[in-house]
Amino acid sequence: MTQFVRRDGFCQSRCCGIPLEDFTYAAVCVSTTYYLTDSEVTMIYAVGTLSEFRKRGYARRTMEAAIKHAWQQSEFPIALYASEMGHALYTSMGFKDLYSLEQYLYSPSAGEI
Repeated sequence: MTQFVRRDGFCQSRCCGIPLEDFTYAAVCVSTTYYLTDSEVTMIYAVGTLSEFRKRGYARRTMEAAIKHAWQQSEFPIALYASEMGHALYTSMGFKDLYSLEQYLYSPSAGEI
């Protein structure tokens, strides 16, 4: 596991050895979690795992490490915005639904720009 600590936050990454055709391995970052703490809350961002490595616990482990690190830095509440894909993981880790957020996309036609 690789940890990157930045002045403004923290990134937790999980790396794996990927077999190559010549029977060597390449280290590949397969899952990340980033958080940022401001004056009142810690927000978790950019939780992601490469599709071929999902359902193996990588996101859970990077989340656990990021949460542990955040709590060592401050005792602010920790929040995140969840996609449907990550919702089950977050609720299984103790996050509670506060509200639902709708997303909208505006895509102007070429003549409107």
